[in-house]
Amino acid sequence: MSPREYTDTANDEILVAVQIETKEAVKNIEEIASVEGVDATFVGPSDLSASYGVRGEHWHPTLLKAFERVIDACEAAGVAPGIAFGKGSDHCKELIDQGFRFTGIGEDLDYLAAGTQARVRMFRGS
Repeated sequence: MSPREYTDTANDEILVAVQIETKEAVKNIEEIASVEGVDATFVGPSDLSASYGVRGEHWHPTLLKAFERVIDACEAAGVAPGIAFGKGSDHCKELIDQGFRFTGIGEDLDYLAAGTQARVRMFRGS
Protein backbone atom coordinates (compact mmCIF):
# COMPACT_ATOMS: atom_id res chain seq x y z
CA MET A 1 0.00 0.00 0.00
CA SER A 2 1.39 3.36 -0.93
CA PRO A 3 1.66 6.17 1.64
CA ARG A 4 -1.18 7.97 -0.18
CA GLU A 5 -3.41 4.88 -0.09
CA TYR A 6 -2.59 4.38 3.58
CA THR A 7 -3.53 7.94 4.57
CA ASP A 8 -6.73 7.80 2.52
CA THR A 9 -7.71 4.53 4.20
CA ALA A 10 -6.69 5.73 7.66
CA ASN A 11 -8.71 8.92 7.25
CA ASP A 12 -11.78 6.88 6.31
CA GLU A 13 -11.38 4.17 8.95
CA ILE A 14 -9.75 5.79 11.98
CA LEU A 15 -11.67 5.75 15.25
CA VAL A 16 -11.89 9.06 17.08
CA ALA A 17 -12.62 8.61 20.79
CA VAL A 18 -12.53 11.51 23.21
CA GLN A 19 -11.79 11.02 26.88
CA ILE A 20 -14.31 12.25 29.42
CA GLU A 21 -12.31 12.73 32.59
CA THR A 22 -13.46 16.01 34.14
CA LYS A 23 -16.60 17.51 35.60
CA GLU A 24 -16.38 20.16 32.88
CA ALA A 25 -16.39 17.48 30.17
CA VAL A 26 -19.53 15.91 31.65
CA LYS A 27 -21.15 19.36 31.85
CA ASN A 28 -20.44 19.83 28.13
CA ILE A 29 -20.99 16.23 27.00
CA GLU A 30 -23.83 17.10 24.61
CA GLU A 31 -21.59 19.51 22.72
CA ILE A 32 -18.60 17.16 22.82
CA ALA A 33 -20.57 14.17 21.55
CA SER A 34 -22.06 16.22 18.71
CA VAL A 35 -18.69 17.24 17.23
CA GLU A 36 -18.50 15.92 13.68
CA GLY A 37 -16.04 13.05 13.40
CA VAL A 38 -16.24 11.89 17.03
CA ASP A 39 -17.06 8.18 17.04
CA ALA A 40 -16.89 7.39 20.75
CA THR A 41 -16.33 8.74 24.22
CA PHE A 42 -14.21 7.03 26.84
CA VAL A 43 -15.00 7.76 30.50
CA GLY A 44 -12.02 7.59 32.85
CA PRO A 45 -13.44 6.87 36.33
CA SER A 46 -10.17 7.56 38.17
CA ASP A 47 -9.62 11.05 36.82
CA LEU A 48 -13.34 11.77 36.83
CA SER A 49 -13.60 10.84 40.51
CA ALA A 50 -10.78 13.27 41.29
CA SER A 51 -12.48 16.02 39.30
CA TYR A 52 -15.69 15.52 41.29
CA GLY A 53 -13.84 15.59 44.62
CA VAL A 54 -14.34 11.89 45.39
CA ARG A 55 -10.90 10.64 44.35
CA GLY A 56 -10.74 6.86 44.09
CA GLU A 57 -14.49 6.38 44.62
CA HIS A 58 -15.05 5.21 41.07
CA TRP A 59 -18.65 4.12 41.69
CA HIS A 60 -19.75 7.05 43.87
CA PRO A 61 -23.43 8.00 43.28
CA THR A 62 -22.33 11.34 41.82
CA LEU A 63 -20.22 9.55 39.24
CA LEU A 64 -23.01 7.11 38.44
CA LYS A 65 -25.21 10.10 37.56
CA ALA A 66 -22.39 11.51 35.41
CA PHE A 67 -22.08 8.14 33.63
CA GLU A 68 -25.83 8.20 32.88
CA ARG A 69 -25.53 11.69 31.44
CA VAL A 70 -22.65 10.63 29.20
CA ILE A 71 -24.53 7.55 27.99
CA ASP A 72 -27.69 9.56 27.25
CA ALA A 73 -25.81 12.29 25.36
CA CYS A 74 -23.84 9.76 23.35
CA GLU A 75 -26.94 7.81 22.42
CA ALA A 76 -28.65 11.04 21.31
CA ALA A 77 -25.63 11.96 19.16
CA GLY A 78 -25.09 8.48 17.70
CA VAL A 79 -21.72 8.16 19.43
CA ALA A 80 -20.57 5.03 21.28
CA PRO A 81 -20.09 5.61 25.02
CA GLY A 82 -17.28 3.63 26.63
CA ILE A 83 -15.64 3.36 30.03
CA ALA A 84 -12.07 2.55 30.97
CA PHE A 85 -12.81 -0.30 33.39
CA GLY A 86 -15.24 -2.00 35.71
CA LYS A 87 -14.79 -3.71 39.08
CA GLY A 88 -14.44 -7.07 37.37
CA SER A 89 -15.86 -9.02 34.44
CA ASP A 90 -19.38 -9.26 35.92
CA HIS A 91 -19.40 -5.53 36.58
CA CYS A 92 -18.18 -4.84 33.04
CA LYS A 93 -21.19 -6.79 31.78
CA GLU A 94 -23.43 -4.63 34.00
CA LEU A 95 -21.85 -1.47 32.57
CA ILE A 96 -22.61 -2.72 29.05
CA ASP A 97 -26.21 -3.45 30.13
CA GLN A 98 -26.43 0.12 31.49
CA GLY A 99 -25.58 1.53 28.07
CA PHE A 100 -21.82 1.63 27.69
CA ARG A 101 -20.88 0.05 24.36
CA PHE A 102 -17.35 -0.94 25.30
CA THR A 103 -15.25 -1.23 28.42
CA GLY A 104 -11.69 -1.97 29.34
CA ILE A 105 -11.30 -5.18 31.29
CA GLY A 106 -9.08 -3.75 33.99
CA GLU A 107 -7.41 -0.65 35.29
CA ASP A 108 -3.86 0.11 34.15
CA LEU A 109 -2.63 0.54 37.72
CA ASP A 110 -3.99 -2.90 38.64
CA TYR A 111 -2.08 -4.48 35.76
CA LEU A 112 1.08 -2.61 36.68
CA ALA A 113 0.80 -3.70 40.33
CA ALA A 114 0.06 -7.32 39.39
CA GLY A 115 3.00 -7.43 36.99
CA THR A 116 5.33 -5.90 39.57
CA GLN A 117 4.18 -8.33 42.26
CA ALA A 118 4.70 -11.28 39.90
CA ARG A 119 8.21 -10.07 39.09
CA VAL A 120 9.08 -9.65 42.79
CA ARG A 121 7.79 -13.19 43.50
CA MET A 122 9.90 -14.51 40.62
CA PHE A 123 13.07 -12.89 41.98
CA ARG A 124 12.33 -14.11 45.50
CA GLY A 125 11.77 -17.60 44.17
CA SER A 126 8.24 -17.92 45.53
